[in-house]
Amino acid sequence: MDYVVQLEDGMKIELSHDLSNNDKVYENGDIVYLKVNTKKINIYNEDGSKNLLISEV
Repeated sequence: MDYVVQLEDGMKIELSHDLSNNDKVYENGDIVYLKVNTKKINIYNEDGSKNLLISEV
């Protein structure tokens, strides 16, 4: 399940929810508290075509 979150500064980020750890699906307007799994972070360039954390060989 993917969510788009708008931060206070207007920036939008996409979060993926691993449903294997939780069977609840949240609805629009629900308040959720997030914990980032730092082992599964991906950061992409502005158009989303390149993962900035993977170096090219």
